[in-house]
Amino acid sequence: MIESAPLSWLHNGRTTELWRLSGEGQAGLAPLEQLAGLVDDCAALLAGQELTLENLVHQRLWLRERSMRAEIDEPRRILLGDARRAASSSFISTARFAKGGDVALDLLAQRPVDHGIRRLIDFAPPRRYAWYLLQDGWQHFSGMAETAANLPMQFDAACDEIERGLIAEGRDWAAVTGAHLFLELGTGDEAWLRQAFAKRSGLAPSRIDFDWVDGLASTDKHLEIEAVARPI
Repeated sequence: MIESAPLSWLHNGRTTELWRLSGEGQAGLAPLEQLAGLVDDCAALLAGQELTLENLVHQRLWLRERSMRAEIDEPRRILLGDARRAASSSFISTARFAKGGDVALDLLAQRPVDHGIRRLIDFAPPRRYAWYLLQDGWQHFSGMAETAANLPMQFDAACDEIERGLIAEGRDWAAVTGAHLFLELGTGDEAWLRQAFAKRSGLAPSRIDFDWVDGLASTDKHLEIEAVARPI
């Protein structure tokens, strides 16, 4: 079952409509079948709102176990790639699953304004995931996670990538309207990460979400930061 909810973002008198979708795969099915079922169900719900998977601006994949990545990565690229590709993140977390599934999706779709401009920006050199996506001026960052010798250095490196992306689009932290922090269990302290990010970004604590995870996509990275910035 997919949970869905409408969102409305207002900036400079213009309302942007979004739909947030979240679902867990059907228990008892293979991970690939769970992913395909979730994608089909999300597509059907979006169609009811005159949207498609090509309107996605963020994809977040959850797996119960890291060992499933080898089976999921290529199907995910096929099912949610090409024109459906968006800012993205992925995590390992047993706590995310409440119904016996092994695969879960959190998707965010944004309704274009007057056939608005969509632009996906990759890293140079490219990574498996995009750097950020621009839709009608809203800047959606993939989860930024970087390799470094320790957690504070990983934090600084992740923030550096967000700052580089903001600067590339003529923005700074003042344009950021919300962020989601993820920290691997056993590697650090939630209060430290929240305080460090609030100090670095200037973002109000009420606009900073946080979740513990069992692991990130890469085993040598232990924290990840998603962010959204408003149009300029």
